[in-house]
Amino acid sequence: MDTDGSPPAHTAAKDRERPVEPAHPEVVDRPKSLGAKSFDPKSFDRRRRARNWALLAVLLGLAALFYAITLVKLSKGG
Repeated sequence: MDTDGSPPAHTAAKDRERPVEPAHPEVVDRPKSLGAKSFDPKSFDRRRRARNWALLAVLLGLAALFYAITLVKLSKGG
């Protein structure tokens, strides 16, 4: 709020101060001198798919572990 209690005036200059975010990550073109990696959609999808398969393996392993623990407990009667 301003000193007189009114809300601050909206100006176009304030809008220009904010950086514009690109709609798609593929559009981002960062200079190599800053050490930024360029975006490669194919390698991104490949890494995501690998993480998904790893997560599936972990979840299936946990399900098998819980199943085995349940069978052992039931076979011992309790």
